[in-house]
Amino acid sequence: MKVTRGLIIADPWIEHILEGQKDWEMRAQATSHRGWFGLIRKGSGQGVGLARLTECGLPLSPDEMIASHEHHRIPETMIRSGAVSRWIIPWKLADFRPLEQPVSYENKSGAVTWVLFSDEVSIPLTKLLASTVPLSRNDQTRPTRTINEGVVSLITKRSTIEEPKKGMCPRSRNSR
Repeated sequence: MKVTRGLIIADPWIEHILEGQKDWEMRAQATSHRGWFGLIRKGSGQGVGLARLTECGLPLSPDEMIASHEHHRIPETMIRSGAVSRWIIPWKLADFRPLEQPVSYENKSGAVTWVLFSDEVSIPLTKLLASTVPLSRNDQTRPTRTINEGVVSLITKRSTIEEPKKGMCPRSRNSR
């Protein structure tokens, strides 16, 4: 399995993912991608972690978003104010792996959702993925060996890897 793409995520949301406190990334559209990808801190030009996209959920109502706060960490006040009314589709993530050292990449113009990595970024990330164990929510961090493949290394060890679910994301409640 090769890590060929990254997802740009703003603060504070990316920090919640890297800390294992958030396992849904809320987006305006569904995606058909499943599997591993890089976590990119918005505005930094750097990948700061890895995660696995397992599935997309159906669009959520404001009440459903409030009830699922533990997954996305969006405050109720932001939901009720309409500030996040576009971002109602949960991309469900698993197996988060923070990187000890950020990995720089070249962001080609036009990248809106996914950033496609060059081989110079993809190959080290894939090696790292094959040699580490991800963290999971509500698990204690245990130090593990640091793997240094050029610019990439990982400092945490947590749960075991699960196989990704297959299939396309539904685009609306009426699509089922």
